[in-house]
Amino acid sequence: MAMFTFWLFSALCFIRKVTVFSSFHVFSDIMILMTVFVVVGFGISNWDNQKDTKLQGVYLLNSDTFTEAIGFSIYAFEGIGLVLPI
Repeated sequence: MAMFTFWLFSALCFIRKVTVFSSFHVFSDIMILMTVFVVVGFGISNWDNQKDTKLQGVYLLNSDTFTEAIGFSIYAFEGIGLVLPI
């Protein structure tokens, strides 16, 4: 598998016009927006279910570790955590 990805990315390095991938970029943006809407929709739909036994002890915001979530989300969102220091 590693050799396959090596050859795939090596072949992609020879493409000079990045505009070839513009349709894939638009598709990925649409998929990201759909994912955000689905996650927010499920979160809102389950917000009123606080009486459910599975949600006992689950808080909307953990005041002890919420700053870690900000760092993890920045790092995980499309590798932006690797781009910002540059």
